[in-house]
Amino acid sequence: MDFSLSADQRRLVDEVRAFREEVIDPIAPHRREWVEDPAERFPWEVVEAGSGRGLRTLAAPTAYGGGGASVLDLCLAAEELAAGDMGVAVIFDQTWKITQLIAALATDAQKDAFFPRFIDDDRFLLAIGVAEPAHATDVTCPATSWTWRAGASRSTRRPGSRRAAGSSTDAR
Repeated sequence: MDFSLSADQRRLVDEVRAFREEVIDPIAPHRREWVEDPAERFPWEVVEAGSGRGLRTLAAPTAYGGGGASVLDLCLAAEELAAGDMGVAVIFDQTWKITQLIAALATDAQKDAFFPRFIDDDRFLLAIGVAEPAHATDVTCPATSWTWRAGASRSTRRPGSRRAAGSSTDAR
């Protein structure tokens, strides 16, 4: 079995490495975590520059103008970004992960509504925050379900789920 990278994968790594060397390395974004002003901490110029090079939309389907990257492609790109700054790599990786979920799980109508706005906005990032009482951030075995109504949410415990120590007995 040949584990060599394809020509397209080598080209992707080279492009992301060039981006890292030209954009991330000179500004050392990891040093920003010590800046007092929260507005100055986040490296928007890196996100915008990456978006301009197609990195932010790398995981979006090609039918919507994205890169259509595979999981391996995304791992290669993330590794190269992380060599410059782990925080920047996480910014892009979170967006890629959720982009793939939307592409896989959304209806065609939902994709048609979401992807054009996502592709066009250089600052459109995605992230998810989850903490399960008995499983921390492992979302593969959720004990809580969510119901969304008109901008409000309500959580309910599933039968047999356990609560974290010190948590309320009411999961609403």
